[in-house]
Amino acid sequence: MKHSTWIQSARYGALATVVVLTLFPILWILLTAFKGQKDISKVPPSLFIDAPTFDNFIQAIEAQFTTALSNSLVVGIGSTFVAMVLSVPAAYAFARHPFPGSRTLLLLMLIVRMVPGIALVIPFFKMMDTLGLLNNYTALIISYLSFQIPFAVWLLEGFFRSLPREMEESALVDGCSRFRAFRSIVLPLAAVGLATAAIFCFIMSWNEFLYAVTLTRTLDAKTGPVAIAEAVTSYQIFWGRMAASATMYILPVILFNIFFQRFIVRGLTLGAVKG
Repeated sequence: MKHSTWIQSARYGALATVVVLTLFPILWILLTAFKGQKDISKVPPSLFIDAPTFDNFIQAIEAQFTTALSNSLVVGIGSTFVAMVLSVPAAYAFARHPFPGSRTLLLLMLIVRMVPGIALVIPFFKMMDTLGLLNNYTALIISYLSFQIPFAVWLLEGFFRSLPREMEESALVDGCSRFRAFRSIVLPLAAVGLATAAIFCFIMSWNEFLYAVTLTRTLDAKTGPVAIAEAVTSYQIFWGRMAASATMYILPVILFNIFFQRFIVRGLTLGAVKG
């Protein structure tokens, strides 16, 4: 009994350690965002704030970080929408209508997803430069699709394959077309998978830095991560402004996930009713 209690305590201790290590950097960013330069430069560093201030947020806004934030939102929503529109029918076709070489093609898509972004950024730059798309939303959306579509297809293909075929076959027997059965039967059942794939695609786009810093030059298309990195200059690092910008950049992702959780629950309920 004592041995079992000791093991349980060790598990809780390990879990608490992981939680602290995971959340501490976020906590430090939040605290730094409200610190003045004196508190930021304090040695040794302290979690306590002597004089809380909003000056860092004002500096971030004056540096037009909100424009970069809106750019990230436009690119994230746009690339996620295009990725889902292309990935959903592709994943369904792979799951329900396999053809010779389909598994090999899926493997190739996974290999493309595994290619480091640094290996693709120069070809993307030259292609966008030739097409006159540099410093444009379109350049970022196209480049982000290179890692969003393979991920979404692999995730959704497994999800579609796990759905029962009987319901689709019954709908076809009752006179539904293949497209109507897909729209009315499969998509509601797959709501959970669709929401999950969309969330991950959006987060991948929201956090992407390499393509954004290479393909954008001005605030016309510059995204949040690039704007945050610009707080590091040749002469000084503006820690307060960087932390304030990062804080503002984190909040939309949290709200986005809270919003989509409702759809995940609805998808689970609807799938249970349909089943």
